[in-house]
Amino acid sequence: MPRKIRKDILWKGILEDCFEDFFAFFYPDAVDDFDFSRGVAFLDKELEALFPEAQEKDRIADKLAKVFTADGHEEWVLIHVEVQGYKDEDFSRRMLTYFYRIYDRYQVPVHAIAILTDEQKSYHPRAFEYHFLKTHLQYEFDTFKLRACWDFTLRAALAKFCPALRCSSVT
Repeated sequence: MPRKIRKDILWKGILEDCFEDFFAFFYPDAVDDFDFSRGVAFLDKELEALFPEAQEKDRIADKLAKVFTADGHEEWVLIHVEVQGYKDEDFSRRMLTYFYRIYDRYQVPVHAIAILTDEQKSYHPRAFEYHFLKTHLQYEFDTFKLRACWDFTLRAALAKFCPALRCSSVT
């Protein structure tokens, strides 16, 4: 019987091995604003420390990457990547929680993107809203719905982005 390969492990490897290409694919207009020659640091242990509850749910594809800006300063930006493969009504609130814990801990610019790999066309969370009396909070984050764009053209583009995506069963 073939062993089942966990998709989150595959995504983690793709993100670590191809992060600069991943970034260029999603943010071609911003890639020159960063100095990838200084490397990308993945802050897995730091992310685990901020979210011990995630370990209980065995979520390992969430990535926190530190990239340096190209302007020569020691300033750095955290890119939070969340891979979500199922419908979760609490997902937007969890994205907000990730954002504020990361921002509170590091006090540097944070960008979040959710890669949605689920099969449901109608599920596409993009924001969290909170209202109570006269208090209002709206947190919006970047998303990419893989199934919404999974045609031949996108497959070819993604295969160039990372050879690991050439397998049509990786979703």
